[in-house]
Amino acid sequence: MGFGFMNNALHSDARSESTKIVQLLTRRLIHAQEEERQRIAREIHEVAGGDLMLLLMSLQALNDSAPSEYAAKHIRDLVERFKHLAKFLRDLSHSLYSPLLDLSGLVVASKSLCNEFKTRNGLEIKADIASELPPLDDELALCLYRVLQECLQNIVKHAGRCNVNVLLKSSQRQIRLEVSDTGRGFATTAHSTGIGFLIMKERVRSLGGHFKICSRLGEGTHICVTVPVAGRSIFRKSCPQNRLGTGGSS
Repeated sequence: MGFGFMNNALHSDARSESTKIVQLLTRRLIHAQEEERQRIAREIHEVAGGDLMLLLMSLQALNDSAPSEYAAKHIRDLVERFKHLAKFLRDLSHSLYSPLLDLSGLVVASKSLCNEFKTRNGLEIKADIASELPPLDDELALCLYRVLQECLQNIVKHAGRCNVNVLLKSSQRQIRLEVSDTGRGFATTAHSTGIGFLIMKERVRSLGGHFKICSRLGEGTHICVTVPVAGRSIFRKSCPQNRLGTGGSS
């Protein structure tokens, strides 16, 4: 009986260690992905955005000296097209990386994101976002921001015209994010393993949190995320450090 108890304890320790390794690897992968997002966003903003502005200025100058109204009209059409393209690239850059999250924090960035989806996509969003949250490290704040962003994008793509409720609150022990809609809904047994949901779930789990989704056809979708905040270190900018060494690594 003693050997059985020891064997069960060893298996439990092995599972716990495996879980920690998977969570660490997930966090490293996410960190690398976010760095790549920032790099691409920066290049879109600085290179493509800069080139487009130069083209717009050149076209507008050319419009002033157009030889005929016909030519001027075509130049004005081109200017409008370039303006739409510039806006698209600016929105794409901001979706890849939000400077507001770093500059002003999760509360301001989340409110701005909800307002952006209201304006751009016509969503009816009721946002109940705390006026302030406890100090959050960058990894946790970014995780919650990305989950909110992914939820709103999914609603735009799949839910149809509907009402949306966003809740972001905290207690001393955890922070809670809930996003619900009154849209089409879906059968979770068939769709809950979609790549978007899997990425959100693993991202939350890698930080020791819980991700729950409830949905039914014709009854909308409700997503709830809770992540512990007690005991987390604040303002980590570097990649999660390795604890995978053998022997006495700690």
